[in-house]
Amino acid sequence: MVSHRRPMAQEMGVARQTILAIEKGKYYPSPDLAFRLARLLGAPYR
Repeated sequence: MVSHRRPMAQEMGVARQTILAIEKGKYYPSPDLAFRLARLLGAPYR
């Protein structure tokens, strides 16, 4: 397991498997989750 998944998942309130699935392109997050992820990563969003 990559060490960044667990803290990121905890911060976002999702399972680490969700983070893994997003990374692999097997899961497309809801708009709410996508915005929270962008905010956490400091990525711009509209």
